[in-house]
Amino acid sequence: MRASQGPDEQGEAVTGPRTTGADTPGTDKTGTDRTDTDGAGTSRRDHESAGGSVTAHVARSVAEALAAGQSAGVVGVPGSGLTRTLVEAHARLHDEHGLAPDDVLVLTPNRAHADALRDRLTAGAQAVRTGGAGARSVQSYAFGIVAADSAVRLGEPMRFLSGADQDAVLASLLDGYAEGRSPDPGWPDGFTREMTGTVSFRDQLRDALDRVLERGIGPADIDAAARRRDRTEWGALARILQDYRDVTRAFSGYGGIDTSSVIATAVAILADERDAGTTAGGLWSFSGESVPRCVLLDAAQDVPDAVHDLLQGLRALGCGVAVFGSPDSSTQGFRGAGGGLLSAWAATVRAENAGEGFFALPARADSTRGSGAVRDLCVSLSRRISAHLPLGHVPPPGPLDTQPGHSTVRVLEHRSAAERTRHAASIIRAWHHDDGVPFSDVAVVARTGGTAVALRAELGALGLPVGSTDLPLSADPATLPLLELLTADLDESAARSALLGRLLSGVYGNIDALALRGLQRQAVRAMAGRDDQTADDPLLSWIDAADDDELPPPLARAAKLLELGAGLRGTGPHEALWALWEATGVAEVWRTAVLNDPRSPLRERLDAVVRLFALATKTEDTMGLGASAFAVRVLDQVYAQDSIGRRDSLDLLTVDSPAGTAHRSYSRVIVVDVDEGGWPNPRIRRNAFHPDDLIEELADPDAASVVDAPGEDVRRRRMKTIRDEASLFLSAASRARDELVVCALDDGETSPSALHHLCREFVTDAATGADDDTAAELLSDGSADWLGSDLPPRLRDVVGLARQQMLLADEPDEWARLVAALGEAGLREADPQTWSTWFTVSSDAPARSPEEPVRIRPSQVERFATCPLQWFLVENGGTSMDTTAAALGTVIHGIAEKFAEPDRAAMLQEYEETFDEQQIPSEWERERQREDVEGMIDVLCDYLALSRDELTALTAAGKSTAVLREVAVTASAREGAIGAPWTVTGRIDRLEVLGDSARVVDFKTGKTVPTASGILEDPQLLVYQYAVGEGAVLVDGAIDPAVSSLPSAGAQIVGLRGSATRVRGVPRYLRQQPAMEAGDDAHTTAGDLIGRAAEGMRAASFTAVTGPHCTFCPVRTSCPAIATTAPEGIDQ
Repeated sequence: MRASQGPDEQGEAVTGPRTTGADTPGTDKTGTDRTDTDGAGTSRRDHESAGGSVTAHVARSVAEALAAGQSAGVVGVPGSGLTRTLVEAHARLHDEHGLAPDDVLVLTPNRAHADALRDRLTAGAQAVRTGGAGARSVQSYAFGIVAADSAVRLGEPMRFLSGADQDAVLASLLDGYAEGRSPDPGWPDGFTREMTGTVSFRDQLRDALDRVLERGIGPADIDAAARRRDRTEWGALARILQDYRDVTRAFSGYGGIDTSSVIATAVAILADERDAGTTAGGLWSFSGESVPRCVLLDAAQDVPDAVHDLLQGLRALGCGVAVFGSPDSSTQGFRGAGGGLLSAWAATVRAENAGEGFFALPARADSTRGSGAVRDLCVSLSRRISAHLPLGHVPPPGPLDTQPGHSTVRVLEHRSAAERTRHAASIIRAWHHDDGVPFSDVAVVARTGGTAVALRAELGALGLPVGSTDLPLSADPATLPLLELLTADLDESAARSALLGRLLSGVYGNIDALALRGLQRQAVRAMAGRDDQTADDPLLSWIDAADDDELPPPLARAAKLLELGAGLRGTGPHEALWALWEATGVAEVWRTAVLNDPRSPLRERLDAVVRLFALATKTEDTMGLGASAFAVRVLDQVYAQDSIGRRDSLDLLTVDSPAGTAHRSYSRVIVVDVDEGGWPNPRIRRNAFHPDDLIEELADPDAASVVDAPGEDVRRRRMKTIRDEASLFLSAASRARDELVVCALDDGETSPSALHHLCREFVTDAATGADDDTAAELLSDGSADWLGSDLPPRLRDVVGLARQQMLLADEPDEWARLVAALGEAGLREADPQTWSTWFTVSSDAPARSPEEPVRIRPSQVERFATCPLQWFLVENGGTSMDTTAAALGTVIHGIAEKFAEPDRAAMLQEYEETFDEQQIPSEWERERQREDVEGMIDVLCDYLALSRDELTALTAAGKSTAVLREVAVTASAREGAIGAPWTVTGRIDRLEVLGDSARVVDFKTGKTVPTASGILEDPQLLVYQYAVGEGAVLVDGAIDPAVSSLPSAGAQIVGLRGSATRVRGVPRYLRQQPAMEAGDDAHTTAGDLIGRAAEGMRAASFTAVTGPHCTFCPVRTSCPAIATTAPEGIDQ
């Protein structure tokens, strides 16, 4: 039954009848203000009254219903005042209905929301709470019931299994199946050992178990469904669930209950309490605490739908229960939530109260969050995606679709992710310094948590004070080395050397790649001429041969840690970790740094160490593991332990996913990743165990047996995926009170998504001043927001600026005094002793003498033109290790060299024979790469066929043609040329002889290729053309005079990851550079590029140039430009 909305059902007034018999003046019995309505039935009084009277009316009605032991529900679009209404109803229960603090309980989806909400709740001036916290997460409250009941029945409290604990249990079970320690659960044929050993498979298994555990579904029920439908994956899930239950209930160290099981267990206990006669306001049979009289659930859209049974259990005890939520903005749609609880609760409320007691807040009022363009966008998106329109929370289209207000929407497009990040940083600085917006009132929301982690690091590197995210202890830079010291094979030289390197370059050694190189040189000199070298690594030999006092302090500390790590493995975890922590020598330094600058990154590291010690203590008390076994267990965990620190008092920028920012509001919000195929991501989320099908089968076997029309199941699942993705975006966008900025990439390969296009409809005049042209000006502006009277927001950045100005300023005395003061305050970066450790200049002579010829590869010209320092460091050992992508690129280039004609089958066979797919850890990753490879080979075949047709036509016209693969080219400087003497040498993937000219072809296997305009000035192709025209072509090591005499016919890049579709007859994968002629602009440009590179390569110093390339720079940690705090574009 749909609640009335007033005349013509066009209004936005509150819906749902009152729960008392008395009518309020000016209202009808539906609670809708009758006074002064427009033609659409919308109350102007409600629309213009700042929404206060509406929320007050709903809060009063909800409080009356709860006090009478009835149920109620309130829905609205995000930002319509749901939590504000809950807080007011909570206050009315105490102030108007005389309920005690212990009589009212507020439940939330998670602990963070409960903590924030608890500060907003009041319990009356004279109230004193004797029970638990006034606001708790659903799982916390359920666990409290289960733990108290367990303590009475079993004589000991129930242990709570965290997400990390649950993951460790599943990892142990899967390892047992794989190694034969436990009977195989009956895997389906496609469940290979490689698949079941991946983290992603474990995540899917955990999700499937959670979905059935929270509903109280047992192994027998699942096994019966598996037999009924011949679903072997369900049979395997049933046996795993049984093993999981046995482990978590019986064995020492694992015993406990997880976040999903606790819901169903609490529901069963509530049923027992009802049978025992327990009622609301009375005492639990297993506890001295009272049963709450009233329960209010906030943000129900992010609570698992299975919580409905818990609420019904409380109702059965006589509790008044009210549910508040926005059904269209769930951030947990992939984890069993998504608004279904609200629809189910609406049916419950209306059935209990004869259609009354369910309310919808107006979507537009002056008091709603984001009043103006942001609100209009959120209402429009809710209307488009809502699967719960019968609840009446979304107004239909009407004359008031545009609401007056101050909020603005801005949409931006960027050419690269690096440009987007710099622009976002500039916008945030402007908000903070020009508008006075605290950093803590600004959020940057990324599509996924992984993207948010990377973006958080990038914004932090640009000098913004960024809030942290708890990393798993197995990944945190402060805890991973301690765990590795207790698990690594320190008797094996290579493992010991690798761990030593990580200790020196990590947070405990804090030296970069250049410093490490200098330390290695020092070790070589110290061990020269000695016969007692124990290892290939000179550093290992040095620490084995020398006393600690003869070693540089960081190396001596690392040596001590290696020694302790080998000797402490049999002790207790806490004892071993404490000994290692003391040996690091950083405790007092980190503590002082964090006290002096609470926003220091070291705060995160200290928090991680404390979390590790807390886990060690808990594990030692419950499991009795030794230090090594404990470390192995923690290293297997991929979920973070909860932080025990508090960060909300700091002025830190929030960078997180929609789930991380849900239930909070910010003055300004930037949403990124709104790219085609990225957000929304249309890829259907599949789980190998198909838990949705299983739950549907168990709920209604007859309905589940209906066979969909061909393609209908896929269409339905894709629609749900798109709706879930849009819900995430709605949650992110609706966080903004004053301004929303939506960013997308448009770089030729990636384009803005439909969500980005929707936002364009709501761009306001006030937000149009920062379009793409302005963005470019911002990024190239030569001023910094904080130069002048202001300093950077972080003390570490102040140190960097002051040290820089000591060298550059005409009067550096004040800067020197500032550095000294910061050093006295405990800032390590301000201590001069840290500035030159192992950085003694080995030589100030030029890298090459003016007469020495410089050998230059075409790719080096491009790298040198981009950043001279990057070229120098990479050429001298600063390369990163080979990656799978690099290995794949080598294989594909080999295929292109071997095959002159398109032969797809033979090419794929060559790939299978030359590329070791087993280096890729999981089956699904191998399948994805196989698809990529097939796509690249298809493009390669298309190009080879295109080239063959062109060459055939030329041959038919009487011209000589040829194809040379992997040929060498060389060209030397003419006398008097810039930078002479120099020699260009390189290898061309493919050289096509087209009669009286030759064309250079370069195959690219990467995702990024030059744009159609950028190809005209591509340095590498220009240099190749120059070398072909001015030098010689070598075939099998010998000069080919005929080909060498040919002029260039141009150059082209074949982007093997591109599309073979044609635009005006030219494939999209093809980028063409016009032919170069002697003396033209391109010829002159190429000569200048080579000459300037040759001159620069002879220099005594090399300049760091910042830009988009910095994001993927292999020597980033050794770059002084990244360490400096001045934003890019400042003239230094």
